[in-house]
Amino acid sequence: MSARPLVMRHPAVAAPPGLCYGRHDPGLAPGWEAAADALRPRLADRGAIIASPAPRCLLPARRLAAALAIPLRVDPRWQELDFGAWEGRPWAGIPRAESDPWAEDPEHRAPPRGETFAALRARVAEAWAEAEAA
Repeated sequence: MSARPLVMRHPAVAAPPGLCYGRHDPGLAPGWEAAADALRPRLADRGAIIASPAPRCLLPARRLAAALAIPLRVDPRWQELDFGAWEGRPWAGIPRAESDPWAEDPEHRAPPRGETFAALRARVAEAWAEAEAA
């Protein structure tokens, strides 16, 4: 029987406060290596690392997989929410006429050219079930 999957978030990013990012990748903040290295004890008994293809996730995952000599699998289903046209913009710069309807029902409404929370939940649930079965 395999270990239950362990979900970890990427280290801090180099983004100004209030930036909308999901698929947009602002890069990792300085010191990310130490933050990633601190996770080694939690991952030492794992058979593999599964990572989102986002560079902010992939860089630490590659570092950890190499240090622990375990396989790394990249799975796009683990990507963060796609905020579409809002990606990389300050939240304060997104017109309220766009953001308020979304905020009322993010489960079923998507940002322009983005995805709903329901779509995010469906793809992550599928990935989680696959990871649990591995």
